Amino acid sequence: MNASAPDQVSGRAELDQRIEQYCLALPGSRLSVQWGDTRVFKVCEKIFVLLAGPSEPWGASFKVTPDSYELLIGAKAARPAPYLAKAKWVRVENLDVMDVPELLARFGQSYRLIAAGLSKTQRTALGML
Repeated sequence: MNASAPDQVSGRAELDQRIEQYCLALPGSRLSVQWGDTRVFKVCEKIFVLLAGPSEPWGASFKVTPDSYELLIGAKAARPAPYLAKAKWVRVENLDVMDVPELLARFGQSYRLIAAGLSKTQRTALGML
């Protein structure tokens, strides 16, 4: 989970590539394309990041802590994620509103929050126990 990230990227394609590299470096993560061309990052079949595909408006949805949820929504940096807001997921409509290290850290936090809900057997297999 110590994927390095430059502080700046030049454009959507480069940032999408950095996000993909970071998310796929997390233990047990995989990528599938669903619902058109949305890139769906999962750990043990549980979604931790939804990243808009090239033909969709640029943005991402991910799980956050209750405190982060209130902070991001209150600061208007994100909005409640459609269908997932009750589970404390947010939607960032324009990924340029966060710097790269913060964005990747939030995706890492989402991964850890989702992974914490996996079975003991699954967490052991991922090296989390």
